[in-house]
Amino acid sequence: MLISFTGPPEPPNNMQGVPNCDQIVVTWDPAVKNGGGKVLGYNIELWREGKTIRSANLSVSSREKSFAGLKSETQYEVRMNSENIYGDGGWRNLLANTTLACE
Repeated sequence: MLISFTGPPEPPNNMQGVPNCDQIVVTWDPAVKNGGGKVLGYNIELWREGKTIRSANLSVSSREKSFAGLKSETQYEVRMNSENIYGDGGWRNLLANTTLACE
């Protein structure tokens, strides 16, 4: 007997962030487990000091998001999830990034 479950997809995989003095570029791979429904897109949030300071809804073909105009030498956190017809999946957090000092 084969039992399959449907529901929201898992978050994107292999999230990575590359900081510089005033931006963070985030890349990722698609979710492997789609919850039984095609992944329709991604939600991404940029956090500082426990609060969302920017957010975006991205297309399913997106694999990169840049957050520019950031303060140098400041710690940020990025979180993402995937969405399908069953709803938004759980969040995956990227370890906090600190942008480098601008010269």
